[in-house]
Amino acid sequence: MSNQWKRELAKAFKDPQELLAYLQIDPQAESKVAGKPLLSKSNFPMLVPQHFAELMEKGNIDDPLLLQVLPFSHELVQDPEFVLQPLDEQDNFIPVKNIVHKYQDRMLFLPKGGCAVNCRYCFRRNFPYDELGSSKEQWQEALDYAYKQNISELILSGGDPLMMNDKEFTWLSEQIISRNLTANPKVDRLRIHSRLPVVLPARINEQFLATCQSLAEAGVKVIWVSHINHPQEISLTLQEKFKLLQQAGVVLLNQSVLLRGVNDSVEVLEALSRKLFAHGVLPYYLHLLDKVEGSTHFYLNDTQALALYAQLQEQTSGYLVPKLAREEVGNKHKTLYTSN
Repeated sequence: MSNQWKRELAKAFKDPQELLAYLQIDPQAESKVAGKPLLSKSNFPMLVPQHFAELMEKGNIDDPLLLQVLPFSHELVQDPEFVLQPLDEQDNFIPVKNIVHKYQDRMLFLPKGGCAVNCRYCFRRNFPYDELGSSKEQWQEALDYAYKQNISELILSGGDPLMMNDKEFTWLSEQIISRNLTANPKVDRLRIHSRLPVVLPARINEQFLATCQSLAEAGVKVIWVSHINHPQEISLTLQEKFKLLQQAGVVLLNQSVLLRGVNDSVEVLEALSRKLFAHGVLPYYLHLLDKVEGSTHFYLNDTQALALYAQLQEQTSGYLVPKLAREEVGNKHKTLYTSN
């Protein structure tokens, strides 16, 4: 069953009208948050796996999961602060293909450009993924660069890195284990930023778990940072996958994006933190929206965000409060915010 996730991905909704029909929503219904659905073609096409669609409330155009994936007319709103490349990564931090070198002791490795779901607020929705290297030779070159930089942590990002098939992920893991035999310092942490298991839990299969176990046995701590924005996304199936990942020695963290109409209430954020923690996942970051073109309808200004964060701190245990953070253009670290 190792390829079940690929079969499910092949059947994902790609037509907004078909998704609305499945959800029993009138195509002319207007969202209170984002206006009227845009049912014409987009240069960032809709992609929604069946599993994720099943978690949405039928008949609700403002379902918080649907709002994250359905193309709305508001994506056409122009604002000079919302740009194609909000972090300007390719001009500042890409020394070789597949590598984003922004931090001192760690760096991002982007093995794949695709995702299993196209989130409308994605800050890399216009990233030139077609320029990434896709061969093992090119991945070798990226790893050669990484190991020359004295890093201790390799961060798999994308796109979604779990779009790698099992053989590719195993190959990459074996490369890390092998190189660590002579490297000083060693890469002793492999962090995986992925939303894929949230929308396609079948991706967490036996071979993937076995590879994670092999990394752990070789002294490489695997950390999965899930991208979950709303408690409704944590399905029973995903909860079972959390258990299996923990049994394989994987540390589970979560980061969310603060999104208007999706999770911009203290009740939702608190419920998300509590549900994550109940299943062994530590709330890690709450990101302020990166101002990518097409995402104006998700935006909360800093005053609104800080007021909401203060409420969350007042009524939630400290270990359940994620760090409020923003990525700033050109910075080699995240900017953290407090409510004070």
